Amino acid sequence: MKCTQSTPAFFLRSLVSHVLPPGAILAVSLLLVGVVPGATAAVTVTAPSTVDSVAGALDYATQAFQDPWDMRQLTDFGWFLYSADSPASSLSNLSFNGGIFSATTTSTESLLFLLDSPIPGTAPIGKTGANFPIDADEYTVLAFRMSVGASSAAQLFWSKVNMFTDAVNGGDVTCAGNIPVSPGWRVYVVKIPTLTRFYGVGTGPYPWAGLMRMLRFDPTIVSGDTVQLNWMRLVNDDATQYRTIAWSGASPVDIYLDNDSVAANGNLGAVATGVSGTSYSFYVGALPAGDYWVSVVPAGANPATSSSYSTGHYHVDGTPTIAFTAPSEEGSADDFATAQLGDPWEMDSLVDIDHYEGVSSLFTASVAAQNEAGASLGNVGVIQGVSSPALPGSVGDPRLWPLFWMNRGATKRIDPDRYRILTLEWGVPGARDLVNGSIARVIWRVAGELVENVSEDIIVNSKAGSSVTIDKVITDMKTLPLETDPGGSPSTTGWSKGTSASPGIDGFRVDPHEFSNPTDFYIKRVKLAALESMGNTYQVGWTYTPAGSATTLSLYYDQTGQGFAGTQVVAGLDPANVDATHGAYVWDTSSLAPGSYYVYATVVRGGSVINKAYARWPLVKAAVTAPVVTGVGPAAGSTDGGTPVTVSGAGFQSGAVVKVGGVLATGVVVAGVGTITATTPAHAAGV
Repeated sequence: MKCTQSTPAFFLRSLVSHVLPPGAILAVSLLLVGVVPGATAAVTVTAPSTVDSVAGALDYATQAFQDPWDMRQLTDFGWFLYSADSPASSLSNLSFNGGIFSATTTSTESLLFLLDSPIPGTAPIGKTGANFPIDADEYTVLAFRMSVGASSAAQLFWSKVNMFTDAVNGGDVTCAGNIPVSPGWRVYVVKIPTLTRFYGVGTGPYPWAGLMRMLRFDPTIVSGDTVQLNWMRLVNDDATQYRTIAWSGASPVDIYLDNDSVAANGNLGAVATGVSGTSYSFYVGALPAGDYWVSVVPAGANPATSSSYSTGHYHVDGTPTIAFTAPSEEGSADDFATAQLGDPWEMDSLVDIDHYEGVSSLFTASVAAQNEAGASLGNVGVIQGVSSPALPGSVGDPRLWPLFWMNRGATKRIDPDRYRILTLEWGVPGARDLVNGSIARVIWRVAGELVENVSEDIIVNSKAGSSVTIDKVITDMKTLPLETDPGGSPSTTGWSKGTSASPGIDGFRVDPHEFSNPTDFYIKRVKLAALESMGNTYQVGWTYTPAGSATTLSLYYDQTGQGFAGTQVVAGLDPANVDATHGAYVWDTSSLAPGSYYVYATVVRGGSVINKAYARWPLVKAAVTAPVVTGVGPAAGSTDGGTPVTVSGAGFQSGAVVKVGGVLATGVVVAGVGTITATTPAHAAGV
């Protein structure tokens, strides 16, 4: 059996393979033994004997992503599973169906990334360890429900930096195991710090402690096996959530969990086999929400015919999830293209592109699409193009300027202090292939300069299939790193105005891939938005996915966006006070000084915080200045009212009113400090 770390071909490094110490396979075999032929003595389960409610452990995926690893969407695993990249997943026949992930192993080193590693030279965007490191001191137990066809061993790989095995990029990897796995469905609860660490690369092997930026799970070392996973949970180790399963009669025994007390319809799987004595301590809190009965049988007996069920059961409470809708992850409604060009970059017309190069054809199209999670988007409108063949010895380089300095950029420049939150929705066909071209960039020119700023590589995630994967990228242009590969970015000014007489950014460009052969690309939307602003009030909004018993929600703010140690705004809110899955609260911000403020929420049950989440971007409270109106469009409308108008200027605050001839307009929306939209009322002529 091997415990190997394959170095990705993205960096053209050699494969590193490490063989376990002698006897490792034998050790696994011994751990799987526990069947006592002929054991038929009766068993009576004595605990649980009543309904025993358990709060449920804190789960990393639920806390970090507000999305548990429940095997209901593609993004429950990292993108190496769907890509042509190395290390290969060595899994085929992938499916997510009804909360079950299923695949067939194609080698002895099949693998699943629970947390994708940062990749040196790429921008820290998306669901990777660069943005969501695991606190290994907090989350120490990995629980999962899995079925395999043959006895084997599972293994874990982790890294504090990244998974790349060379000193230049600071790579370090530890491999740990073995976790004995046996045929059929079983529930596994693994204390990660107790696992044997077989080898390390770079500064490893090192213990499960500190911050981890990559976690990989290898479910078996058997090729050609079918692996099924129902759920995985990386949780804290809470002594108050262990329970003692007790029985009398036969010994040794096998212990199973079930979601009812009917043996004939099957069970959830064994939690332990060959257990001697009359009791077993089990970490019930590591399980997902639900009701769990215990079945105990003499070791090796058929649970369908020999089970003794508990008269009581464990009830594990659920953890609701929360995601902010206001402040929005896309920033405010004040976006550059809408406010300054009068037409959002929705990619519904070639007018949205000022200029392009390295493209053999460009057109609008409707394509069948899905999002990264695998949910269908139906047919979506895009600008579709085909890249020109790469020059010999080079890579493909399709280049599209939504804003070009010899076109609209000559007079309409991006104010980088105002417009900074970038949302890009784009895609390429086929499986992600970093070696051959699934790399994009954002490039911009500061007015007065002759060269452009080039961002670090942006990975474009895609999956083979009939639907195009629309990869949604959101980043703050103020913090997006510049290219550091040999040669670096031609300009290093960054996202700033520069010092020209007419400051700002006069060129903004997207390069959707680097495939050398002519390759399609799809651009659905480009948005450059301002941060949301607040005046004396702000309405915070969120989506809420209920789970388990009743909870309340508290709101807080701070000025760091991390640590959850801020000032309370309100406590005891009904988290679903708008409808079953949405909530809102009008925050009185009149006493806040000018500055930037992050909002976060905590979900509380029984006095304990069971979940918490930040809004992605801060709210900005500007110093109060007199509003200035610089323009109103259109210049004329009906005296009957009903004309949509846009007011441009500066110093606009939440709560502003618009009057036409002294009559209040309706539908007033402060899209930003410089933009208000409204609908005119009926009014006298000439005003």
